[in-house]
Amino acid sequence: MKTESDIIIYIEFFHKLAQEYSAGRYLASGLDKGRVSTIGFAEVVFDLKEIFQFASGTSVFACQKILASLIDQNSSASFSNRDYLYHPIILDFISEGETCAENSETYLTRFFKDGKLQLRQVTASTVVGFEKLPEFVKKKITTIDISGTTDSPDLFVRLWNSMHTCIHLTHLEMYRHVPPAISPQMEPLYSVNSFTTALQPPADDYAQIMMFLPNIRELIIYCDNFGDLSEFALMTDVLGSYGINLILRPYLVG
Repeated sequence: MKTESDIIIYIEFFHKLAQEYSAGRYLASGLDKGRVSTIGFAEVVFDLKEIFQFASGTSVFACQKILASLIDQNSSASFSNRDYLYHPIILDFISEGETCAENSETYLTRFFKDGKLQLRQVTASTVVGFEKLPEFVKKKITTIDISGTTDSPDLFVRLWNSMHTCIHLTHLEMYRHVPPAISPQMEPLYSVNSFTTALQPPADDYAQIMMFLPNIRELIIYCDNFGDLSEFALMTDVLGSYGINLILRPYLVG
């Protein structure tokens, strides 16, 4: 910056968060005033996620423009095979954008038209964004896939207890870990009839979580190697007596 006294002042942010916050506010202002194009947002959103998130929290209109851009660009063939990567990011953005989710119902309905919601991890922003999804969008969701959980039991319970708003949810998938702690505060998910996981023995882990899936009829377990199946064999007999079909599948890497 150059002043009238010809002294040049350099302003530098030493904290990355301050840089991202300022850049996010600048981006929001540019989108609000129509000075910034949304073309190419999908290519850089992962590298600049925090900036987009700050922009979404600064302006509802900017949040809507960012969502519309990501969803429009993801409808193209070059992005359609990795839609799921954008699920948690979109939830993160609408968690910051006040009424953005409500105002973007048409776009969100189109984005989740296949009925599957995939979460790579469970964060506070993810949970808030999920809670903000419009009711009509949640009615479209039939499968929720969580490929990584969280170290916060309270956060997982909050997500779990929000799933009942997806009234057509029938299939639940969790591939990394069981919930950080099975909590008595978890509410039963009555609509779920199929559960897929990649957990390992002991079988008690499955029994605990299935207490909260009272209408389950199918349990699919992916295993690294089958080894001693005696525990699973016993479990098969027990589940069969309750009308639950246990399916063991090899976990394929690569």
